[in-house]
Amino acid sequence: MFSGDAGLLPASLCKIQPTDHAGIPTDKLHTTNYAPAMPDRLCRKYPVIQTMSNTNTIPFNPDVQNSSNDALIVAALERVGESFRVMLWEQAKEHGLSPIQIQSLIFLHTHDDAMATVTYLSKEFNVTKATISDVIKVLVEKKLVVKKDNPADSRAQILRLTAAGKRIAESAGGFANTLLKYIGQLPDTQKTGLKTVLLHLIFHLHSEQIITTQRMCFSCIHYSGSGNKHFCNLLRIPLVADTLRLDCPEHAQKKEE
Repeated sequence: MFSGDAGLLPASLCKIQPTDHAGIPTDKLHTTNYAPAMPDRLCRKYPVIQTMSNTNTIPFNPDVQNSSNDALIVAALERVGESFRVMLWEQAKEHGLSPIQIQSLIFLHTHDDAMATVTYLSKEFNVTKATISDVIKVLVEKKLVVKKDNPADSRAQILRLTAAGKRIAESAGGFANTLLKYIGQLPDTQKTGLKTVLLHLIFHLHSEQIITTQRMCFSCIHYSGSGNKHFCNLLRIPLVADTLRLDCPEHAQKKEE
């Protein structure tokens, strides 16, 4: 968690196992009771706090939240993130898999072959290739994933779900249905406003290199716009808030300036 304006990370989150730069020991990947530590990339980006005596700038301090909507919103987003982790863990335990194994099955089930490689998955989940290789190894052993030759690249194999893998992906893919049901009850104006704020927040996190892979309009070479005006040069259509995408199949990453 970030500690206010200091932009620092608690030391406890940066205790990375030496065997894996993502903080996920390879011998824990197949378990369902392991919570990974913070990726060391972020620990390098944000200096570690050993002690902090001044709590007046920490958004997780209730007193700070009571006097700052900014802090309250950050703390609320952390609670929402925690709810996703809880719901994902429940699915993982039900199927005898780890959360990242469940996430990998869902991703492979919902995206095309161009993204179904170890390299792409490592970028998608912001972990090392070694970590994802171990994840896939377990899924292959459980007969949930098979490896196929990649006609576009002989150096990489395409990962495909077996029938059993698809069944788990379809079942586990609804792990966030409680949130989906609630959001479905919101007025359209609130949904549009919430969507706009979240897309801009995700783009900001991507720009800060906290989220590495995004297939959203704002990071695409086909996108142009400013303020509230958006345009897709590939589809040659104006984009309004309702049509902005988070995960676009036609996305082509814009080069960083």
